[in-house]
Amino acid sequence: MEVCSGAHHWARVFQQHGRTAKLMAPRLVAPYRMSGKRGKNDAADAAAICEAVTRPSMRFVPLKDEYQPATLCPHRTRQGFVEERTAIYNRLRGLLSEFGVIVLTVQILAVVARRPPSSKGRQFGGFRTIGGSASH
Repeated sequence: MEVCSGAHHWARVFQQHGRTAKLMAPRLVAPYRMSGKRGKNDAADAAAICEAVTRPSMRFVPLKDEYQPATLCPHRTRQGFVEERTAIYNRLRGLLSEFGVIVLTVQILAVVARRPPSSKGRQFGGFRTIGGSASH
């Protein structure tokens, strides 16, 4: 099977029923997929997997037990939350800059705190207005 989100689960189910399951990384199957004429679809994927598995140089992915993905779940969830938070902060900074409010990052705030505020804009908290167009 080509490794995807549920491949390890299905490989364990097949092994419980006495079958041998071998997993292949998608990047190793992709060269055998002839996407020029037929495109990427289930039939083309199945043909590519059948072609790739017959190659003697094919490397297989070791099967993960149930505890390995369970251990990674909290880490992946946290990483997703961090990425979403960063995206929201950047989106808000972009929207506020449309109104002349520049929100400075923590690294920039440390540098700005040591310098006197510029005469071009008013500075308050972590915000700076350009041309005095926004108020707090």
